[in-house]
Amino acid sequence: HPTPIFELLGYALDEVVNPGHLPAEELQQLEGPIEIAVKNMVHRGLDQDGNAGVVFERMAQALVRCSTAQGDFEEQEAASRRRKLARYLLVRAGPLVEATTASGEAD
Repeated sequence: HPTPIFELLGYALDEVVNPGHLPAEELQQLEGPIEIAVKNMVHRGLDQDGNAGVVFERMAQALVRCSTAQGDFEEQEAASRRRKLARYLLVRAGPLVEATTASGEAD
C-alpha cells in the first residue's frame, strides 16, 4: 500500500524544509527508490486511485526540491532528469486526485 511511502516522504521533506536540517541535495538519493516504488505500484495496480495521486505528488515534490538547475553539466543533466520524472508523476497524479475529489471521497 502506498501510505507508508507517503508518510516517509513527508518525514524526508520536513527534514529539508525546516531550517537547520538536511540540505535539499540529500533528497537526490531518493530518485532510484522513487522510480522503483512507482514501477512496483504500477505492477500491483496501486496506481489508479487518489491514494496513488497524492503519493505521486509527494514524490514529485521531493524530486523537484533537489533539482535546481545549478552546478556543472552533469549535475544539471541529473537535475533535469529528476524534474522530468517529477513532471511525469504530476501528470499522472492530476486526474487521480481530481477524480477522487469529484467523487466526494476526498476534499
